[in-house]
Amino acid sequence: MSKIFPLLCLVCLFFHIPPSLAQSDWTCDGGPNDVLAAAITAFENSDLETAADLALLAQEICLEAGNTNRYVQATNLIPRILLAQGTNPAVRTLNLSNLPEIITTNAEQLTLLVSLSAHPSGDIAWSPDGGLLAVSSGWDGVLVYITSGVMELGPADRLFEPFTHFVESLAFNSDGSRLALGTALGEVFIWDMTNRAQAFELEGHTPGPDIYCLAFSPDGKILASGSRDGVILIWDIATGTKITALEGHEDAVNTLAFSPDGTRLVSGSDDSTVRVWDTQMWDNLSSVEMETWIRSAAFSPDGTLLAFSDVNGQVSLWNKEVDTQLQTFSHPDAVLDVAFSPDGSLLATAGRDGLVRLWDIEKGAVITTRSHTDVGFIFSLTFNPVGTLLASSGDDLSVNLWGIKQ
Repeated sequence: MSKIFPLLCLVCLFFHIPPSLAQSDWTCDGGPNDVLAAAITAFENSDLETAADLALLAQEICLEAGNTNRYVQATNLIPRILLAQGTNPAVRTLNLSNLPEIITTNAEQLTLLVSLSAHPSGDIAWSPDGGLLAVSSGWDGVLVYITSGVMELGPADRLFEPFTHFVESLAFNSDGSRLALGTALGEVFIWDMTNRAQAFELEGHTPGPDIYCLAFSPDGKILASGSRDGVILIWDIATGTKITALEGHEDAVNTLAFSPDGTRLVSGSDDSTVRVWDTQMWDNLSSVEMETWIRSAAFSPDGTLLAFSDVNGQVSLWNKEVDTQLQTFSHPDAVLDVAFSPDGSLLATAGRDGLVRLWDIEKGAVITTRSHTDVGFIFSLTFNPVGTLLASSGDDLSVNLWGIKQ
């Protein structure tokens, strides 16, 4: 038992926090984390009155303790509790059926449909059929939401017990039967999503450096994993063996993307380069030197365009050969992720300014801007496979689902 827990019990008695809520999966730090975790638990269990009381208490404790990060998270939890209080807490559902596809002609109507997670949120990935949304949640493990039909807005399923692995990156294979997970300790795990059980671990990265990014080939047979030490490993998923190591980056590899036809792999790094790799012989075909760290990369659905972003707030659009820059889109701060819409007409971008932007690629102009969070970064965003939902995750304990209301 943690040495902090007896102190927490005294705090709980003083503030009349139920012991069942105070005992949480979060790390104890003398109060703020545990009160916030209790608020999250109450929120997910639809005990909204208790959740509101605890969120306000967490604000007060975090402010007094000087815990700015937790104060921001508690502050951002409150409006979601108030929003939920405006619905029937016993029947918290969202009908995701028959939503229109998000395209250039309706993108201005983009609306926040629901804010899902009340846990730390990082990388996000949709299963190929759009039925599952996986969220890396640091020491909280991996959260999995069912995102088809009528969605129940309760607690998510969790992969890994809390505090066993700090999960930073995610990727589904082509049929959704496997989910790859990368951790802060250089581990790569493959989960069987049919049985919700760990299938095996891929061993080959140097223990310690974070696995910042993962990408499956379009046929699901190959996995690429990128590490903080600049190494990219290529894996045969059928056998769980390493095919080769791609070396050339001189700093952390932050992003990986296979071309839709599977013939190319693109990597972006803190060494300010974007590299293109042939997937037959795994040769480095070309390299583009940019001005600063590369944070994300994505191919258009037809494979003719490649977008990548950097910490200076620039999003560069290139041809598939990556020898001609076609357009540049700008943010006032670092762009941490980019995503093409399934029809290829829109590019979603987000980052440190806490805003989601939808760009008309043909016109090279912003169609609409939405605020994910009043304070904090947006780490990741992705469209579901049919383009009816856009998910964004931030450091305010939220995963937002955006769509077009009918």
